[in-house]
Amino acid sequence: MSTELLLRDRQRAALVVAFGLSLGLLISGFLLGYHAVSNSPAPTADPASAAATPFGEAFIGVLARNLPALCLAFSGAATAGLSTLVSWPLVAIYIGSTWHLSEKAIGREQVLAGTGLYAPVEFLALTIAAAAGLLPVLTAIWAALSSRATVTPFRAYLAAFPTALKLLAIAVVVLLAAAGVEAAVMAGKGTR
Repeated sequence: MSTELLLRDRQRAALVVAFGLSLGLLISGFLLGYHAVSNSPAPTADPASAAATPFGEAFIGVLARNLPALCLAFSGAATAGLSTLVSWPLVAIYIGSTWHLSEKAIGREQVLAGTGLYAPVEFLALTIAAAAGLLPVLTAIWAALSSRATVTPFRAYLAAFPTALKLLAIAVVVLLAAAGVEAAVMAGKGTR
């Protein structure tokens, strides 16, 4: 089997593991954050925050909040996965705790009605970015543990970067779509 085929097989296997690990970190962080604030008092909902925001302003605001989180989730590609393993669960804890506090303030149905069109897509974008951040190191680990060691772990790590960057590009496009939907929802609040 050629070196390129071995690399592709390892990357494919590492990609499955990366997505599983990314999803596991999201779910565990979300649940930890959700339950960490269960004894907190219910915050009061600010009626002024429900006012419509112009689409452009809302879109830029959404991107300003979510793009740094996406980049942080991907940053593990340059740090042997460490920054993703630390930051992604912390972002997920934040998501879980704010979700729970929002439920306490306005109710689960209102949170789902207000965020159901875009939040799952944002979570998908972040999950893809985190998987991309973990892919190079998982490919290197796979190469190190392989009995058919025709590729060094460092070479496997570097060979995974183009795929990781493609995944990052996909995550950015997905995030842009989610930001567009969220901005449209925010702009449409005053039209009801």
